[in-house]
Amino acid sequence: MSREKTVEPTTMFVFAGNNGSGKSTIRNLIIDRIGVSVNIDPDALARRLSPEQPESARVSAGKEAIKLARECLQFQRDFSIETTLSGGYAIRLMKEAKANGFQVTMFYVGLGDPNLNVERVAGRVRNGGHHIPAKDIMHRHHSSMQNLLQYLGLSDR
Repeated sequence: MSREKTVEPTTMFVFAGNNGSGKSTIRNLIIDRIGVSVNIDPDALARRLSPEQPESARVSAGKEAIKLARECLQFQRDFSIETTLSGGYAIRLMKEAKANGFQVTMFYVGLGDPNLNVERVAGRVRNGGHHIPAKDIMHRHHSSMQNLLQYLGLSDR
């Protein structure tokens, strides 16, 4: 009787939700348990590139995040990303991951009222975190939910 070893598929973990919804908190609580080899966090990259003014490093951090994601896809490494899911980048990345044989697992963290997101971001800023304009949060609430509903099928779990 031979025992065949089952190989787990490479996984892209997506932590999605509007700004201030709690996706970073959820990610930080479970990231060690899910065993991700590369955790792509543009905010952390910006803080590393420019500790005194991370806002000034947003573009560079975004480019670095894209580079890291491409390398993970190319070399078949598990990885995680954070996204508001309000634009097209994460969706394109999920499609590319699926095309490369990755399993996509999404954790969507949402609040029913975008005003709560605005309040949570304001609290984060009071504690030294980064600011997101309220108008951007309100816009992202709707576009994020629309994209979630439209592209949920890209997730395996």
